[in-house]
Amino acid sequence: MWATPAHATPVLDNFLSSIRDLIHARDGAKLQDFLQLEPPLSPVYLQMVDELRRAYPSDSGKDEQLLSKCEPLVPASEVGSAWSAFPLFMRLYFTFLRDVNLENLLETYELLRVLLNQCIVALGDSQYGIIVLPTALYLCKVLAKLAIGLDRRPEMIAHLLREGADAEGATEKVTLVEKSANVVREAFIKCLTDRTGTLGKPEGRRTGIYLMANLCLKLLFKCGKLRNAEQMFASINAQSPPLSYFPAPQRVTYLYYLGRYLFSNNLFYPAQTALQSAYDQCHKQALSQRRLILTYLIPCNIILGRFPSTALIQRPECEDLGEKFVPLCHIINRGDVTAFRAYLAVDSENADWANADRSRKRRELKRWIGFVFPLMPISAPMWVSSQEHFESSNCDDYVNPTGYFDPAGEWVNVTDADHLPEPDLTDSHLVDDGSGETYAYIMGTEEDAEEVDADSPSPLMHELESILASLLAQDLMRGYLTHNNPRYAIPGSRVKGALPTGFPNVWQTVYSRESQDDQVPGWVKAPNPFGGGAAAQGTGGPVGMGGRVVNLSGARPVSTMAG
Repeated sequence: MWATPAHATPVLDNFLSSIRDLIHARDGAKLQDFLQLEPPLSPVYLQMVDELRRAYPSDSGKDEQLLSKCEPLVPASEVGSAWSAFPLFMRLYFTFLRDVNLENLLETYELLRVLLNQCIVALGDSQYGIIVLPTALYLCKVLAKLAIGLDRRPEMIAHLLREGADAEGATEKVTLVEKSANVVREAFIKCLTDRTGTLGKPEGRRTGIYLMANLCLKLLFKCGKLRNAEQMFASINAQSPPLSYFPAPQRVTYLYYLGRYLFSNNLFYPAQTALQSAYDQCHKQALSQRRLILTYLIPCNIILGRFPSTALIQRPECEDLGEKFVPLCHIINRGDVTAFRAYLAVDSENADWANADRSRKRRELKRWIGFVFPLMPISAPMWVSSQEHFESSNCDDYVNPTGYFDPAGEWVNVTDADHLPEPDLTDSHLVDDGSGETYAYIMGTEEDAEEVDADSPSPLMHELESILASLLAQDLMRGYLTHNNPRYAIPGSRVKGALPTGFPNVWQTVYSRESQDDQVPGWVKAPNPFGGGAAAQGTGGPVGMGGRVVNLSGARPVSTMAG
């Protein structure tokens, strides 16, 4: 019997033969199954690694021979390989298996990043690139997982940050997560710019647009580089097929990240539209995903003037969300500014539950004063307007209030308005001058009046005027301001009262303005066969009514991303 040569590679040869058959069959899914690299590897892969180390040692200079062994995997052309990027990728795959040291995770990350870069080059081939799309996605996920794991161990990557310090010691913290996002973004671009197949349909590499986009967005949100996502959304707006053409999991994930991005940029109505659609399309048994969507959808609706109903809070995915948001809604209903600020303070008991992005939500919520949100009793629908009927609040006498808050914040009842204490600069009053208009103004004591120059309004007055002017510009208040003699006038207040007349329903006001445009930046919709704009996705009331289109022409170029 003949002895097996020392450098024979029967397992490697059989593996290469199988890969060649898969390439000719254009079976990308099966190819991805073959190209495994995550431990623990099966025994046949360990045998192949032993053969590689014996026949092609890393320090022997035989990598070119290994490349020659990979070149027959793809059809030949008149000038050589028809897909030259793939043999190079396969050589890197084999050298990765041969050289990787899993005890050195940073080195493993760099080897994997180089391998993925070459896979993306192979993905760019117009004829054969689609074959490695599943493999590229698999490698992107492995790289992302490794980068996130390393990011949680700062002691292992501290030297990388030190290397990025300039002469003055300032450090640009380019994390491994951000570097990984840059690599995944390249794969996304290859998919987005594919021009093969039927125009407009997600065929060929375009089937991977949202798979790659979602993974890249996950990494960008993880490292807090949301500005770098802007160009992605702009590119999708310009070049992607309609989102409705893609599978539901991809739609839900994308709309979730899109909603979060719009929320972080103060585009609350488009954010609500995207998040609501993501929630509506998410499978009812996917409780963790639905709960994650609601953690952003609920505060977005609160800002827009809608509170979660009892029916929503009782759903299984809202297991403990009611404990977080319902007390806040009641605080807003009471107009208790002190409790409102305390509840959203960074040192409150809720701070541990909120992550960094939720801290942004707290800042946005604080922009809304409690009196903007009189709460309607919570009822059956998913969302209830924060103001449907002012009469339900039993506060119809706004000119002659029945009490006041003392300096300790306690409510004091009075039977005669004349018994109200002398107001200071923090007290606001509504006065009817008999002409049918109500005026709100700030009063101070005589001592205050002597100290404040009438021609130089106090900082408090400047701030109040700015806030009121902003609310008037947003149609969240009705009336007008007088500057020289600081007053807020509410025409027609004697008919229904000052508060109902001067402070319209917040949600209805926002909805009537924003729903005039059914476009949401970053969400590509199929043309409406009946005309009049794009077709909405999802169900549930105003979902799909979209926000205003935001001009992204000045978006930060992708090339400016560090990495």
